[in-house]
Amino acid sequence: MEPRVLDQVALSQSLRDIGNVGDFAAARAIDLKIRERGDRYLSNLMIEAYGKCHSPQLALETFHAIKNPNLFSYNIVIEACAKNGWIDDARSLFDGMPLQHVISWTTILTAYAQARDLAQARKLFESMPERTLVSWTAILGAYAQEGEIEKAKVVFDLMPERNIISWNALLAAFAQHGHLESAELFFDSMPEHNVSSWNAIMDAFAQDNQLQKTLHLFQAMAERDLISWTCVITAYSLAGHLVLARKTFDSMPERDLVTWTAMIQAYAHNGEPDRARELFEKMPFHNVVASTAMVAAYTFRGQMDEARKLFDSLIKVNMVTWNTILTGYSQHGHLEQARAIFDTMPERDTSSWNVLIAAYAQAGYLVEAEKLLTRMERLDEASWTALIVAHLYHGHLHEAKSIFDSMTVRDIVSWTSMISMYGQIGEVELAKLVFDSMPLRNEVSWNSMVSVYALNGRYSPAVEILRDMDLEASSLNDITFVDILSVCSHLGLLSESRSLFGSMIQDRGMVPTMEHFGCLVGVMGRSGHLEKAQELVQSMPYTPDSAAWMTLVGSCKLHHDVGRGSHAAKRASKLTTLKSAPYVLLYTMYANDRGDRLDQN
Repeated sequence: MEPRVLDQVALSQSLRDIGNVGDFAAARAIDLKIRERGDRYLSNLMIEAYGKCHSPQLALETFHAIKNPNLFSYNIVIEACAKNGWIDDARSLFDGMPLQHVISWTTILTAYAQARDLAQARKLFESMPERTLVSWTAILGAYAQEGEIEKAKVVFDLMPERNIISWNALLAAFAQHGHLESAELFFDSMPEHNVSSWNAIMDAFAQDNQLQKTLHLFQAMAERDLISWTCVITAYSLAGHLVLARKTFDSMPERDLVTWTAMIQAYAHNGEPDRARELFEKMPFHNVVASTAMVAAYTFRGQMDEARKLFDSLIKVNMVTWNTILTGYSQHGHLEQARAIFDTMPERDTSSWNVLIAAYAQAGYLVEAEKLLTRMERLDEASWTALIVAHLYHGHLHEAKSIFDSMTVRDIVSWTSMISMYGQIGEVELAKLVFDSMPLRNEVSWNSMVSVYALNGRYSPAVEILRDMDLEASSLNDITFVDILSVCSHLGLLSESRSLFGSMIQDRGMVPTMEHFGCLVGVMGRSGHLEKAQELVQSMPYTPDSAAWMTLVGSCKLHHDVGRGSHAAKRASKLTTLKSAPYVLLYTMYANDRGDRLDQN
């Protein structure tokens, strides 16, 4: 083989490796050599590598330097732009193609789908001169990403042919949008399963913190890959079982960088940055994802000096790494450092802008946040939502509503923020109107509506919402029941509280928290069942805290039970830093009781 051919083979392999690990510095180092050769094949690989290194600008420059770009050149640069959010550039390239092959159509369709521009994706799909199985699957995925599950099912049913990838796409749609029951039924109906099918359903249960189901599926798999093992690590991590997560990691027949990173993230998300760093140091080599996870571990705990020291020592960083350190400074109130990082970034994506906008907005610098917003080239709904949330936080209700009304596209956060706003000012019907207008709801939206009713003492509609949540298979969580039980407690609805508390345990298999028991203690006390309330405080499966005893003191005050109230106050005073608080309440009780007796005499 000729030396030039050998050199081409070596360079092509180097470019693939660079792309796979996202090594931007290495890509820049090899770029000049590729351009000097004028080799279209290598230039195409260079474009692909820049795309994977999150550098669409350099991908475009490389493309424009090719004298005679071919179909592959166009398709690769369109994908590089699209995957990095440069959808307008991707479309411009597509429209300028001398010949639009079906692969090109599918590439730009997939780009719109990934950019979550469903309207353009659908329009492009309908105008395609020829459709392939890949294009059908791409439009199915576009509907799925937007939560349009019913329309995704219609597309699936209309497909002239299907393969395992099509089946897996709809399975993932069910799984990723919380339709776990439908996902499980669909999985059981599939004509065949591959490892990806098993991984999709298993990851859905893992992300939903259903550890036992995740483990059951893992044991039932005939074949496993590294993703399967990583799902188990994730499931243990989310359940807080770090020892079992590490035991799984150590027992794996082989590991890749994704697995190492998952275990590092497990330590990071559970507040163990030192253990994460220890594992990070043991990695055979570091990729940019693992390094970013380690930076995130420090930022999660607010250890920004350690995070910055590690960040500055990294040779390979990408956009996600920059955004991670930027987010760390922003979330912990270090605005000056956050702005310095932002200004230093070689490139910025929409997330970079949104993080800084949110940081300024939440700190009350709304003018500066709005200035940044006007400088953004590509605004998305998250940018506007950050301002809405900030205005609401600072009590600027009119401004928040004005922004919300002017938005052409709204995300769930903006809708839910408006629901909460109306609830806080007592406009329950307006909150319900916004809730009913939502095109898509998630767990937070439902819980926010329950909270609105709870905040305004509306028991019956709150319970009705619970029933609706059941019908729509939306997840009921601890907070939902704390809110509704709080309503019952304040209104003295003992029978309803007991029914809800029992339903939590028996119908939904939920484990009551200290707060749930506290609500039950409160409603028993308000209803005059002080002895049973005290028994519950002493017998619940948690060590009673000061709040539980203070709830009992308040009930004793209401019903003039000085003896029981005195006992509860003494117990509460031992558990709170505000030693006088229980006795202030007790003194009021004595005073009221004495006043009543004087009136009687």
